Amino acid sequence: MRKRTIALGLIPVVVIGVVAYRWYKASTAPLPYEYITIAPTELSQEVTVTGRVEAIADVDLAFEASGRVTQLNVRVGDRVEEGQVLAALDDASFASRLKENQAAVAAAETQVAQQRAGLRAETARFDQLQRGGSSQQIQSSDLRRANSQRTVEDRRQALQLARQKADLDVAQNYASVIDVVESAYSAADQAVRLQTAELFTKEDFFSRYKLSFQSCNINLGQKVIDQRNELETTLTDWQGQVAGASVTETFEQLDTLLQDAAENTRSVRNFLDETTTLLLTECFGRDPLPATYRTQVAAALGAINGARTQLNSRAQQLETQQLTQASAIQSAQAQLREAENALATSSSDAQNTRSSARPEELAAQVAKIDQVRAAIGAQQAQVVQAQARLENLLTEQRKLVVVAPITGVVSKADVKLGEFASPGSPVFRVLTPTLLKVEIDVPEADVAKIHNGDEAEVTLDAYGSDLVFKAYVTSIEPAASLAEGVPTYKTTVMFESADPRIKPGMTADLDIFTAHKEEVLAVPARAVQTREDGTDFVQVLDADDKLQEVNVTTGLRGSDGRLEILSGLSVGDRVVTFIEED
Repeated sequence: MRKRTIALGLIPVVVIGVVAYRWYKASTAPLPYEYITIAPTELSQEVTVTGRVEAIADVDLAFEASGRVTQLNVRVGDRVEEGQVLAALDDASFASRLKENQAAVAAAETQVAQQRAGLRAETARFDQLQRGGSSQQIQSSDLRRANSQRTVEDRRQALQLARQKADLDVAQNYASVIDVVESAYSAADQAVRLQTAELFTKEDFFSRYKLSFQSCNINLGQKVIDQRNELETTLTDWQGQVAGASVTETFEQLDTLLQDAAENTRSVRNFLDETTTLLLTECFGRDPLPATYRTQVAAALGAINGARTQLNSRAQQLETQQLTQASAIQSAQAQLREAENALATSSSDAQNTRSSARPEELAAQVAKIDQVRAAIGAQQAQVVQAQARLENLLTEQRKLVVVAPITGVVSKADVKLGEFASPGSPVFRVLTPTLLKVEIDVPEADVAKIHNGDEAEVTLDAYGSDLVFKAYVTSIEPAASLAEGVPTYKTTVMFESADPRIKPGMTADLDIFTAHKEEVLAVPARAVQTREDGTDFVQVLDADDKLQEVNVTTGLRGSDGRLEILSGLSVGDRVVTFIEED
């Protein structure tokens, strides 16, 4: 009985001990949370992309005429200056014609000089007659008026000649527009219907086309198919337009022909660009495409770019010539107004000094002077015509050479001495190796973060991640393009300084710094939760280690996964980032 009483007395002691142990263990056990203590920090936002180094200026050059290459002054890797002759075609046929036209100009100018000497002699004879007459003042005033009248007529003739020369020069320049357009049509026709023929098959009786290979990008593939079908109609209409063109077309009609050709070649170039992208897109399960597909498309693209260069060059030449001729006509008109004012003055003087004298002999001498002036005017027209023929010949001769339009380095020289060159086929490429950029495709999710002037750090695969080059954003295209079905925006990044280690074609990895803030409050993004009503909140430990929900306003999202807290938290707050599950 005593033993049972002792045992029953121990039960409360044991219970109290267990409870005390559990309380002690709970008070000393770590909290079942992971948290951070809020403190001011820095927060940066970056966009990481990959691109390829390119030259800012990259020009393909071609001969404007056909012939055999007799000069080859550069090779790949050579540095060239703007205006330097890179290569030339045989110009033997021009040598004799050039001398003949130069001699014709010299002969016409000599004739003008001789006739001017005759004019001086006849004018001196008039002065002699004037001094010997009794009505000297009347004769002198009449002579001044006659000379002023002749000057007005000369200036009118000069204005007419300036207008005739302008019409002749413009007509001669427009005469080659049809040839340039025909060449552009031929390049476009070959590019679409021959050089890309293996890539398409006809789908039905109505000449609809489809791809002859499996497309790895359905959207891009359909776009290329649509472009090919549209170009079939464009080429048919263009062929009719070119076939119906003739040298009797008005300048406005030829301008329209040139503009339509530029638009059509742009459509062909876009088609070839999209086709190239499609061919470069790889996917699982498709057999490798024949190498000739890309080779033919690249050749077609080169021919179209050459044709567009010729079209642009011809349009610029027409515009420049029209401005030059307009300036010459305005100058001739100003000289005519000056002569007319002088005539008005001399006529008034003659009227005031005229008497009853009859200067028959003086009038006869004035007639002789008029004849000499008329002969000079006619001979001056011969000089203008001879100079125009010489200038046209020199223009044709300039088509036999390829001249560097920029200072740079030759990256392509696809021509050899003695071979036959065709007009419009690119034979040289000149680029600027010290002015380099990186073209990148920025996804639509990141493009809003990037602005012109944003700084960037660039590493090149060729040198590893330890070598960093400084750069900055210079442009962002406003329209999106598809890259493997994803909308992207073409963005250009310029290197801050030239560096001989950077070369076109290198693969570049870029970190673009889009935002940076200091002394801000930030928490890991996983700590921020969103309620059904759209409000954001975090869980904070109070002084008793109890969880409290606190509403917050977020700002910048850092590249390290942290979010800026604009309101709701203070320095020292303990924000829970992880809760252990029971």
